[in-house]
Amino acid sequence: MKKTLSEFITEINQSRKSGLLSVTVKGANTLLKLFFREGEIYHLTCGNAKGAGCLAQVAGNEFADYFFMGNVSLNVNDGDVPPLTDIIQLFGNHSAAGEVLSDPALGRGQQSIKKGDLSMAQEQLKLALIRQIGPAGAKVVKKIVEEIWKPSSPPGKQDFLRLADLLKDEIESDEDRTQFLKETREILS
Repeated sequence: MKKTLSEFITEINQSRKSGLLSVTVKGANTLLKLFFREGEIYHLTCGNAKGAGCLAQVAGNEFADYFFMGNVSLNVNDGDVPPLTDIIQLFGNHSAAGEVLSDPALGRGQQSIKKGDLSMAQEQLKLALIRQIGPAGAKVVKKIVEEIWKPSSPPGKQDFLRLADLLKDEIESDEDRTQFLKETREILS
């Protein structure tokens, strides 16, 4: 049985989880991103809107799907985050396909890859892109890897830097693109 978004948010709150809940807004070319720290929302974005402006932007819309990725964090703290009860009420009885993504081996998603272990780089770059654009990031990476990216054999660090450069162009928001590039530098260091 699918959980409604409000049930899922309540579960995150009650279990005091930390991470990113990304919600696809139907008919909009944007994601609603809710960042949790120990079950409390500390940052909201939706396109270029932040905080309470995000809820106004998505109010009345339907939601296609959502995913939660644990242990994702930002070094921000909005003062304009609406109360959790208002956020839960916004989602009401909306149901959507949900997914929980987590890879404990990645820690906070910013673990460096050792030079001899570049085989994990593609997967970590995919997760970094998913954190910025949502579930579509997996399809974007697959398409770019299959159709555009031509690595040497075996792929080296420069190949993955070129892949990261191709992927960054898929991120609309300057802030999200900057965060992606920061993370890719840490991944490929």
